[in-house]
Amino acid sequence: MAKFLSGDLTAAEKLETIFPESADTSRLLVAVHPADYSASAIAKAVEDCDVQLLGLTVTAMRTRGGRHVVLLRVAAADTRSLERSLERYGYETLSTDAPGDPRLRDRDMARANELLHILEL
Repeated sequence: MAKFLSGDLTAAEKLETIFPESADTSRLLVAVHPADYSASAIAKAVEDCDVQLLGLTVTAMRTRGGRHVVLLRVAAADTRSLERSLERYGYETLSTDAPGDPRLRDRDMARANELLHILEL
């Protein structure tokens, strides 16, 4: 912490300190109209899915329509239900950075189950 506070870290090291990598966390970029921005509403949308909100940052990025882009860091490897919840609250998910694509995991699990079924015959 002393290096961070004294400014002895590079920009990349500062970013890694603030947003450490973890296998069970995901990041989402969410678009929100400036007049509709509410940190508590976003937190509620996340917590409605029984997902812990680890970080919420309003970025300097804007969409072509002028909406703010908010970075969410959540304790979830699968963000599909979270994306639906955010949509219900009127937010648009622009991008997700999850440990693995859940659709690929679902496909791979189905294939593994088929293989197990064949082996049981």
